[in-house]
Amino acid sequence: MLRSPFPHLLHTNIVPTDAECDSIRHLLDTARQELAVLTRDLSLRSPFGGMHVPQQWGIESDFSAQDAALRISSSEDTLFKRHELEEFINQHLSLVSLGRRIPEDVLREIFMATLTFDENAMLGPYEPAILSQTCRYWRDITLTMPRLWAIIHIVVPSPLKLPHLFDAVRNWLERSGNDGPLDISLRFSPQSDDSCDLDPLMASITFLSRRWRHINLNLTSYTRLRSMTAEDVPLLESLVIKEHDHDLRYRDHYTEHLKIAEAKTLRRLELPPFRTPKNPENFTSLTYLNLSDRLGYLPYDGAISVLSHCLLLESCGLSVTGSSRFTPKHISLPRLAHLSIFHLHIPQDAQFLTAASMSLPVLRAFHCDALGRVLPNTTVRCLFPAADLACLKIGLRPLTSDTLVAGLTTLPSLEELHVLNEPRGAERRGFPDPQFLHRLMPLCPRLRCLELSQFTAISDTTILEFLRARTKLQPHFLPLSYFASTIARPRQFDILLHLADEVLDGLVVNIMYYSPYRSVPIARLKCSFEGMKMPSQ
Repeated sequence: MLRSPFPHLLHTNIVPTDAECDSIRHLLDTARQELAVLTRDLSLRSPFGGMHVPQQWGIESDFSAQDAALRISSSEDTLFKRHELEEFINQHLSLVSLGRRIPEDVLREIFMATLTFDENAMLGPYEPAILSQTCRYWRDITLTMPRLWAIIHIVVPSPLKLPHLFDAVRNWLERSGNDGPLDISLRFSPQSDDSCDLDPLMASITFLSRRWRHINLNLTSYTRLRSMTAEDVPLLESLVIKEHDHDLRYRDHYTEHLKIAEAKTLRRLELPPFRTPKNPENFTSLTYLNLSDRLGYLPYDGAISVLSHCLLLESCGLSVTGSSRFTPKHISLPRLAHLSIFHLHIPQDAQFLTAASMSLPVLRAFHCDALGRVLPNTTVRCLFPAADLACLKIGLRPLTSDTLVAGLTTLPSLEELHVLNEPRGAERRGFPDPQFLHRLMPLCPRLRCLELSQFTAISDTTILEFLRARTKLQPHFLPLSYFASTIARPRQFDILLHLADEVLDGLVVNIMYYSPYRSVPIARLKCSFEGMKMPSQ
């Protein structure tokens, strides 16, 4: 058995000195040369002089049986020595590996960079659990890094795995130390049972509420949150609450408000609208607010009251409803760049988002959607609250193409447009307008991205004419780079066959045809660039 001159380093995590590394590399060079000699000698000592002759070839050997046996015995000894030498080399290679020589402070930063919120770290081989099981040295480091265990993503598994999950969460939280902020995410897997009792899990999480920093929870019960106040979460910066069970609002105090959402330290807040605190005076530090839910709405005056306290908002989403019969209060949101509004319906005398009620000097992206089918022409000013919009998404119906075209005329800086429902032609008594794309051609000279959803009357010929017109170079117009559409009719012809040059120049086209009477697409056109995101301008 070969003896190593570095027995104190083998099978340990000790980092050798630079001088020892030089000696180890010199030793490895000598060992590799010896290994090459053994390998060559093993080949020459084979029974057939280095050539393996299969028996089925029927070739007679010149060696006697005794000579062959001697060569085989000698080859076995050489093979054993080669195996020992290979093991010797591998052991010493690990001593000079890069991983062993990474400084501990750098290794700690690498460990922190491995954290993810995309996997269930509780039940799978994910960091930091896998880091602590790699070797003794890494385990010692991870167990002295409370920050590594202070970011927790939990996925509720099937009921059979719940006891293991509860234990794993408790152990994980214990390793996070006794102080320092906690980031916790909780969601449900497809195999989970909505009716399962998660109170032990929520008890472990809420017990450390004074350390909460970024919290994202899907809930089936508000039991543990009901009694909590803003004083219980002094470090809370981000709070996202979603209801996994849509019946929860009817079982668990429909009008109950979450008091922890009044924490003055909050910067990001996302809640179902009916859980919004009654007194939003503490929202003054929010930069992100989302009170949007298709099954719950804020009254218009409530939305205005909330926004009037959020002067630092940069992004906002709201679900609103009710009569607009309230005294408009002019508010200014000087930092708001992204705004999404979902209306249950828009009343005729709506003053929401008009110049009389709101000032939005830096608004760049606006999304307006409505569940109701009636949109009086007197309220169209709510659709275009700023002239400098770069992104507009509209999902209202019925919306006339006259109204939409008139609004788009006022948006020369628009770069992205998404129309969720086909606009109607006034002269066609509410039927879809097949000429909408023709009317859009001379508008929005900076438009780079266009998405049309749930269209029916638009023809493939019209689409082809529009794409050709908006991709060729012309003064003061930027070429279109992305076009997507879903159309409720059969395909008339293959548009991409006529756009080969435009696709080579960078145009991305994604068109899906489907039957209005079934959900399965009947045809789909896509170019080779599909799946790429349009580069931001």
